[in-house]
Amino acid sequence: MDTSVYVDTAALEGWSSRMASINDAAISNLDTFISKANELESSFEGNSASAFLSSTNSFIQLAKGGHEKMSNVENFLIEVVNTMESE
Repeated sequence: MDTSVYVDTAALEGWSSRMASINDAAISNLDTFISKANELESSFEGNSASAFLSSTNSFIQLAKGGHEKMSNVENFLIEVVNTMESE
């Protein structure tokens, strides 16, 4: 079976750039959030405070990890564009 696919390389490049921008902004916002949450440590004590800070840090690290992994999407799209342009 012979198939072909049309890929708009300019659209992929634009999407790749936009994804990188979104991920950078998300990581920056997550860093700001965790910084502000950690500022509560001086005014928030006890088991509830410890649990909040621990779970917040864990969740933020998980979210940041997801956004950092999404940078692979940008690299994948760049590779698709390069491959399509050489075909």
